Amino acid sequence: MKVLIIYFSQTNYTKRVAQRIREGAVEQGATCETVSISGVDRDALGEYDLVGIGCPVFYYQEPFNVRWFIEELPELTGKMWFVFCTHGSMRGFALEFMARDLEQKGARIIGYHDTYAHATAPFIPGPTLTTGHPDEIGYEEARQFGREIAARARKIADGEQIAVPKPEPMPEKYRLRAGFMTPLAIEMSLPKLEVDLLSCTLCMTCEKECPVGGIDIKAYPVRIQDPCIWCYRCVMVCPEVAIDAKNSDWKWMRSQIPALYAEFRPLLEKDAARGKYRFITDPDSMDYSVTQLDQKKMRKRKKAS
Repeated sequence: MKVLIIYFSQTNYTKRVAQRIREGAVEQGATCETVSISGVDRDALGEYDLVGIGCPVFYYQEPFNVRWFIEELPELTGKMWFVFCTHGSMRGFALEFMARDLEQKGARIIGYHDTYAHATAPFIPGPTLTTGHPDEIGYEEARQFGREIAARARKIADGEQIAVPKPEPMPEKYRLRAGFMTPLAIEMSLPKLEVDLLSCTLCMTCEKECPVGGIDIKAYPVRIQDPCIWCYRCVMVCPEVAIDAKNSDWKWMRSQIPALYAEFRPLLEKDAARGKYRFITDPDSMDYSVTQLDQKKMRKRKKAS
């Protein structure tokens, strides 16, 4: 059996999960490759018996570049696919939405998998409720999923009727939130970025890390967030902290975090009670007043002094 695993990963968590799934599939005798979403040959997808696609969860759903990738796929009639994701406190509907769009292309979805991971964004505190994840147990669960999905695909190919386990239902209110978080709504409501040209050293890190080619530092004026999936990866990777929200306007977003974490914590506690999650960060010791961007700025000032 020939398997391809496609991933979109910025902090390497999803990439590592993809690699563990590959290891599990290989243990079942499959020939398996992993490839970043940017390196996929769409015309070669028909060569594979099974294809998986995975990504982090943004705004309760899959990142928009992943959605656009699926929309641009050729017809997949009868092809077996699986979906997987990494996420912070909230899984959201990335698995369901990716599966829905793949099925509209004619694919047959035969598996779902999710993994808790540390969340990275300028406006959230560090550590987060899920800092320390994926842990080794989480990675081993991904490997086990790889074994299961390869075995399931082989049985289906041999004509067996297999019941596919579906993701556990999420509270419907999160589906409504995901539906509201359209590209236009996000663009209208989230902070716009600007580049401090006095601090910028033209290292080009932001350009290289932007998943949609939305930055041109050498343009005049600088092109940024055109296009954009609002991952804010450019903010987090800039070594000079030269990219920030206009007027440092993260106030509204950071003000939402304590209430959101209070809302998500019972979901984590429920998963912890049944062994699906392990608290590595003490949720009672978190400092919501200091964001990851604040920490980055403090490190830079300390280094400069």
